Amino acid sequence: MIFPHSIGVYIESDRASIVLVKLHFRTLRVVEQKFFPLSSEKKMDERVKEIKHALKEVIQKHRVADPIIYLGIPRAHSILKFIDFPVSVKENLRETIAYEME
Repeated sequence: MIFPHSIGVYIESDRASIVLVKLHFRTLRVVEQKFFPLSSEKKMDERVKEIKHALKEVIQKHRVADPIIYLGIPRAHSILKFIDFPVSVKENLRETIAYEME
């Protein structure tokens, strides 16, 4: 039992879903599901705060320590970029990725 608790968070433009699963004797069990609407009138920061608050509630309610969190967003709301790095970047990989993301 390496990861006893996992949380899946799926965010869409108008709603979010949170699912907490627990590994118990080689069986995955859904402990809690939470679905809630996100107001399109609110700014993105406010919607992220709502999701963060709901996630904290689930973690505290079930006393989950160090859960593995999986995040899903629609591809239309994400940016995908493939980057090729030379071998010399290996030492400063974090800084190089941050530079490429900007």
